Formats: sequence, structure tokens, C-alpha cells
Amino acid sequence: MPFPYRPHWSARKIALIAASFLSLTILNGAKSASDQVINNSKSLVVETLNQDRTCYKLRLRSTSTVAVFSSAISVTNSKGICDLHTPRSIVGPFIGTNKAREIHLVFPRSAPSWSGPAGESCSSAADSVVPRQSRIAPGIVIVAVDFEDGTCEGDREKCAMLEAVRLGVVAQYRRIAALVEEEMSSGQQAPWLDALTLQASALSDVPEPAIVDSIQTQFKQPSGINKQIWLDLQSGLLWEKQFFLNDLKLYALESAKYGKPIVSLRDWWGTTKGQCDFYSPQLCS
Repeated sequence: MPFPYRPHWSARKIALIAASFLSLTILNGAKSASDQVINNSKSLVVETLNQDRTCYKLRLRSTSTVAVFSSAISVTNSKGICDLHTPRSIVGPFIGTNKAREIHLVFPRSAPSWSGPAGESCSSAADSVVPRQSRIAPGIVIVAVDFEDGTCEGDREKCAMLEAVRLGVVAQYRRIAALVEEEMSSGQQAPWLDALTLQASALSDVPEPAIVDSIQTQFKQPSGINKQIWLDLQSGLLWEKQFFLNDLKLYALESAKYGKPIVSLRDWWGTTKGQCDFYSPQLCS
């Protein structure tokens, strides 16, 4: 499961999107899928949009030559409750180059929930900028999309959020890879699993101020948003470290369960690169 994450999206921005765009209706079968979704990206193409009792099923195709790392997609229901979804892949790109992916967007809840997307209500803020409406049409907005080379399309504030998470993940993975290389080159014969677990647990999850400042400058964000960027960057650092530690723990548990010996660190890393289950290497691809 993705690292728990509740990004803040200003209610005024939600209200403006609702006022400008949410006259669209997903329930209108006469409209094409692309007409039912507001798309702020240039590289994502809406192929299909369906729904069941619990969620919308949005199929997106990327036309970019760079893989998609993550995206920010808002869903608003007829009561004006807005959820911001930030889906990304656990392993590998979220959407590969010139590939498609179906995304499941759970319907907004009737009240905010810590276990799901933000569930932020935009009706109160909308009252101050648009005439009161007893009911508005549901709508989906592709707010931003972040790519694995650090470029981003769409809303700059959301781009800063997505890119901060990506840089946190990348920075922590590099630290983990360096630990592994150091351990493999040490020549020590002691069991590597416990030693590497201790070393990885000690990795810092405190963002570097220089990275925070670079994101703020790249996306032309006011200095007041640096705290949010710091939190987003930290979430990426925490996510990658915990993911790696979980992989180590899973490998130890499964080896004991299957009665298998612990292989060398070089063999384990060569199979998994710290990105998947040793006994299910096909999930790395």
C-alpha cells in the first residue's frame, strides 16, 4: 500500500475549479471520455471512463517519451465534496513511455477520512466566489502529472508536491544502494541481513534545505509553501526507507517459511535491487 499521505489543497482553488469546470457530467453517456474529464496535462490522453458502485475507472495513455512517476487527480461529487488522489506505482513507473494504465478513483466520502484521500469540502469556499448551488455535476480533473526526469505538467503547486515526493524517493534509494555497495565490498562474512537492516533503519528522513529551495524555485512557489514541500519530501524519504525495510523483513520471513537458506547479499540485490520480493522477481519488472 502507498505511504499514507494527505496533501493539502486550498479550498479556494477547489472552488474555482468547481465553478469553472464542473458543469461537466460523467453520467452523460453522449459525451466522449475526454469531454468528461478536465485535463491539465499535455502528455496524458483520456481513453475511457467508466464507473461501478464504488469508483470511477479512468484509463489514461501517456504520449510522452519519459515515464510518468505520479499524478494528481481530483474527484468532486454532486455535494461538492472533493478528493485529491495522488496515485503512483509501488515499483517502476506509474505509466511507462507510450503506455496506458487504468486508475481507480474512489468516490468522495461524505466526510473527511484519515484512511483515504483528503475528502475536503469545497462548498463553503465556493459560496464566496460563485452563486450557491444545491447540486453540482460530478467532475474529474487531471490536475498535474510528474515525470521521472523531474519535469511536470499542470498546476504548479501540485507539481511541487509530486516532485518533492519523487525526489525524496530517489534520494533515499541512492543512499540505500550506497549502503548495499559498501556492505558487498567490505568482504565481511557476518550475516548481512541484520546488519543491513540496522544501517537502513538509521538513514535520515530529514529533508535537505537545498532540495526544498530548489523545488520552490523550479515551480515558482512562494516561500510560504516551503513547509509543505518539506513535508512532501519527507514523505518520499520515509516511504522508500520503510519499503526497503519491509522487503528485508519479508525476505527473512519467507526464507524461514520455505526452509530456504539466506543467499548472499550480492545475489539478493542482483535479483531485487531492493525493489521487490526475492521469491517473486517478476514483480520487479
